[in-house]
Amino acid sequence: MLIQNLSKGRLLSRYAVLLIAVVIALTGAVAPASAATTTATVTDFYRIYKRTGGDHFHTADNAEVVRAVTALGYTYEGVGAKVSSTPASGLVPFYRIYRPGNGDHFHTTNWDEVISATTGAGYAYEGIAAYVYPAGSASGVPFYRLWHRGNGDHYHTKSWSEVLSATQQGYVYEGVGANVLG
Repeated sequence: MLIQNLSKGRLLSRYAVLLIAVVIALTGAVAPASAATTTATVTDFYRIYKRTGGDHFHTADNAEVVRAVTALGYTYEGVGAKVSSTPASGLVPFYRIYRPGNGDHFHTTNWDEVISATTGAGYAYEGIAAYVYPAGSASGVPFYRLWHRGNGDHYHTKSWSEVLSATQQGYVYEGVGANVLG
């Protein structure tokens, strides 16, 4: 009887909210609190790449870079950007999710995008990779986001010439994903 009284959209909406709550509870993912007012702790955001499968991957963890290069077949590509390892005024979380199906590491500042990818696209939440300025901020440097249609790889770069080159290699430019500290 209750189902007959609810519109289809309202029922689906309630189901989606319940499903997201269950996924968050199971993965331990939580929406962020607002950034603290501490000073940013600027750190390197290393970029590595795995040719097999085509995965670009950013991390602020040097030990993770060493493991990926020595044990997982990644190549070190250098420091891709400067980010903060701590929350600070004006900065937002740069979430990291991972899709085992294609090996894609994906970063976003959009919590709704995290929920969508982890509930419907096979991604697992891996936590906050760093803190950055929101896209379009007056602070920082644009960190352009790209996506490859063929292998599903996402990656970011500060270089507009790299964006142009990547679009000639099957990547789609998706806009500014965030603004980095440098």
